[in-house]
Amino acid sequence: MRPARAQRDADLEPKIHLGISRNTVRRYLKAGGSIPYRKAERPGILNAHKAWLRERFLQHKGNCDVVRKELTKELGMY
Repeated sequence: MRPARAQRDADLEPKIHLGISRNTVRRYLKAGGSIPYRKAERPGILNAHKAWLRERFLQHKGNCDVVRKELTKELGMY
């Protein structure tokens, strides 16, 4: 059985070859594998206009350029 320090050094060895932080290696080892990306939950500028956007998008059969022009003309955005 390896001493604790030797085991820790062996666990951190991939950082040398991969060029990543030892803290990253430790976090992955603690989690037991990869960690899913966490995206910040922020309200978007257009969230208040979702229904309007959906209606126009379907009305113009997915033509986003026309929807953008209407967005500018009717709501003064973009």
